[in-house]
Amino acid sequence: MIHSRGFGAIVLAGGLSLVLTASSGCSYHTSSLKIAGEESSRGGLFGREQWVHVGEPVKVIYDVRSGWADYAILHISPLDRSEVALATEPGSFRFRDLRFEQPTPPEKPMRLRAWAYRERGQRDYMDLDGELLSRESPYDVPDSRVASASMKIHVYQTSLSIPIPPDPAGYNWQTAKLLLYADPARPVEVRPVREYRTGFRIEGPTAAGGYVMAYEPTAEQVRRTGSTRVVFTVSNTAGFPWRYEDWLETP
Repeated sequence: MIHSRGFGAIVLAGGLSLVLTASSGCSYHTSSLKIAGEESSRGGLFGREQWVHVGEPVKVIYDVRSGWADYAILHISPLDRSEVALATEPGSFRFRDLRFEQPTPPEKPMRLRAWAYRERGQRDYMDLDGELLSRESPYDVPDSRVASASMKIHVYQTSLSIPIPPDPAGYNWQTAKLLLYADPARPVEVRPVREYRTGFRIEGPTAAGGYVMAYEPTAEQVRRTGSTRVVFTVSNTAGFPWRYEDWLETP
């Protein structure tokens, strides 16, 4: 059985570069909040809701396509984290990269909200360790909010659960090998987990005498969307191989 599952948390981290674009909501001026992922076989996605694999680093970019703004605020809930970004080029704001470390429940995705401001006097907002700080002065005109946008992000974790039938000769687990074809030309090889490396687990024996190969792929080991070819092989103690092949679906 091969499937994806979901639950939640997020960490600031270092990032990538493909173009997934999400929601547009606007006030005053047209704007869009974008997520950029890896440039490879992963094509662009568009919509108010995005699906991101656990551990996939993404860039958050906010574009104000009409008018102009001096800075933007990004807020992430339910984490209650905020960040202020200055324009890297006219109308474009890039925030620190995000990495989602846990899946989110389907009914409780992450929510990103962004607001663009035009300075009128000195800047009213800054951030410190994820907290938004505001500056108020009776001698300064408040900054003007000129646009806003939001998106929802569902974080998922793909998982593999492959049943292995009983074999009277027993299996030589040192020969076990899993191939993941995120890139059809360059499959990633995964071996059984050891103290010195990550890998798949062999669980069992079951009541019927079989086993289960269990593994949670990383974001780099599966395709961003569509299907990833999966091949698992293991030989018994007599040297005869057993082979399993399937496709792992991602949103």
